[in-house]
Amino acid sequence: FKGDPQKGEEMLKALEERPDLMAGAFVPMNVFIFCSIYEHGQSSFPPTMTNCYKTFVSQILGRESGKENATCRINSDLSGLPKNLTDLLSGLAQIAFKGLTANPPSFIFTESSILEIFPTLSTTGITD
Repeated sequence: FKGDPQKGEEMLKALEERPDLMAGAFVPMNVFIFCSIYEHGQSSFPPTMTNCYKTFVSQILGRESGKENATCRINSDLSGLPKNLTDLLSGLAQIAFKGLTANPPSFIFTESSILEIFPTLSTTGITD
């Protein structure tokens, strides 16, 4: 934590009190998420890892939306999202769901499957 090593110590202590979260601390991305949550004004962690992910996503989306609209406030339940972000996330969720429910599951998406969800997307530089 920039200029505040004590805050890092406080975060570690908070994690040690949460074995459910500490179990995921071996994953570098989770540690980044924990640091991000704690650094942005939280003095404790959300009740579940899922809520940690939601808080992290809302922080990122809020920061990015704030660049365009200073009054944008996105909550951890993702309410307050601008329509363009809601549409984007909904489309990405549709693509992921389609891939995960395929038999066998597919994690590689073709240009046509992406354009099916985002028909106005420019295909410049995209190849199947």
